[in-house]
Amino acid sequence: MRTRALTAIVASFCACSSNQDGLDGSVAADGDSTTSIDAGVIADSGTEEARDATVDATVDASVVPQSGLTIQLDTGKVRGKQDGDLRAFLGIPFAEPPVGSRRFRPPVPVEPWTDIRETTDFGPACPQVKLGPELILGDFAGPQSEDCLSINVWAHDDAVTRPVMVFIYGGGFLLGSSAWPIYDARELARNADVVVASFNYRVGPLGFLSTEALASESEEDSAGNYGIRDQVEALRWVQRNIAGFGGDPGNVTIFGESAGAISVCTLFGVPQADALFHKAIMESGFCALSEERDRGLLGARPSIAAGEALAASLGCGDPATQLSCLRAMPVADLAEAVGVTSIFFGDIDALGANSPHVDGAFVVEQPISRLRTSAGDKPFIAGSNSHEGILFAASELVVSRAALRDGISRFAGDDESALDRIMDLYPASEFFLPSDAWIAFLGDLTFICPGLSAAEAASGGAMPSFAYHFRRSPLLTRAVGAAHGIELPYVFGTFSSMGIIPTASDDLVHRAIQGAWARFAQVGAPELSPRWRPYEPAAATIAIFDDPVEMEISIRNGRCTKLKELGLVY
Repeated sequence: MRTRALTAIVASFCACSSNQDGLDGSVAADGDSTTSIDAGVIADSGTEEARDATVDATVDASVVPQSGLTIQLDTGKVRGKQDGDLRAFLGIPFAEPPVGSRRFRPPVPVEPWTDIRETTDFGPACPQVKLGPELILGDFAGPQSEDCLSINVWAHDDAVTRPVMVFIYGGGFLLGSSAWPIYDARELARNADVVVASFNYRVGPLGFLSTEALASESEEDSAGNYGIRDQVEALRWVQRNIAGFGGDPGNVTIFGESAGAISVCTLFGVPQADALFHKAIMESGFCALSEERDRGLLGARPSIAAGEALAASLGCGDPATQLSCLRAMPVADLAEAVGVTSIFFGDIDALGANSPHVDGAFVVEQPISRLRTSAGDKPFIAGSNSHEGILFAASELVVSRAALRDGISRFAGDDESALDRIMDLYPASEFFLPSDAWIAFLGDLTFICPGLSAAEAASGGAMPSFAYHFRRSPLLTRAVGAAHGIELPYVFGTFSSMGIIPTASDDLVHRAIQGAWARFAQVGAPELSPRWRPYEPAAATIAIFDDPVEMEISIRNGRCTKLKELGLVY
């Protein structure tokens, strides 16, 4: 019961819509001529074996930093733009457009080009639904196209090799774009003294649809997870090309927020990604896709059942013609299909069709399980914000303790004893308003307790694990507290993208968290004053990002422990 209800919230990770226009299904033409490439390196079939070969093949254009605005990649030259002491290379294609017969298939590495490709503007966002209202991130209009698999790099203008940070955006696996102004990485690259990359990946049905027909045509008998496969392909591109931008391919930190943070942990469940990154940061995410492989909401077969329902709603329910029907479907119809089934807090089948899942072939097992093994033995940070639940609580009015109990029952079922125990965790003596208790419960359930579970899972290896809790909110949003996603302008230094004029306290927290992320990317341990100690279950030290920055022990540990005992937190 908990998994079904909790994962329904994934769809609203970013109820703040991108509100991107221009979804016309057009695919931008590539004006550059192309040449052939060794089929032993990149095969037309797009098999995993062929794509794996691109990591190991000696096709690196450069293993030393290149100066100037023109960079030689393994597929051709790109020309970026100068930004003070930084160089920006935006919209570099890392895969062929996933259109036509490539729709609903793993990405294929981009073919070479002969002319110099101009990379001074972001590429279009992947097709996505409008989910409004713009609660946090604002109205970021921009073009959309299926030809959306591009990567951006912010590099320094010298010949020094630096650590690499690769950002994965959130949006509930339904929307998002690396072009959103809140993710502008110029200041992060400059202040953290790193090379930063970000990229687009497929979202919604185009990124995660699973059906029996799609699985049958796959060599692995699996379908969906195309958006996660895009992420792996982007990380392969980083391994092959980042040295030319002054990045160290042997020191790559992946970090993401919300669905991007879930992606970070999901990549721990993908053996093909093991060698592609070396450190990880989860900002408000969780690791448990589904505990029940064969019958859990996000397990392989339930995802297929959800996908079949979605395909049928689009008029593509006939198995004999389903593939041709789906691949001929106007892209706008596919992107908006999630609206047909009203996924917010209710339609579980719709959600299962638009999220990553354990398929046993690509995502081989629960990410949190592999996080506990040698595969997860990498420096790791996980954390959350103090008022995570307010974004999700906004869709439901809870004005009484009875309404609170009804809301909690959707997660805990009708076990009266369990409901009593959960209600006792959020007493009226502590939460005068039932709505405050509801917000706290949703925050604990979605990100706060799962974040601590991830930090604990990663703490058993040789590499350190760290946990944080973000409490600062700018004056503009002070009334709602440190809500979901509010740490982003502090990490990137992009307050202006939200119309925020930072105070001295905001600047203090901004410098603290950005500096901690920078030091972590450089050496695998964040640096703060007071000292940020690794997470240990027996002495769970948590960094508190507020003014002042401080350390606390066992944030919400009592509630999280009891929610875990009740099976509500993995």
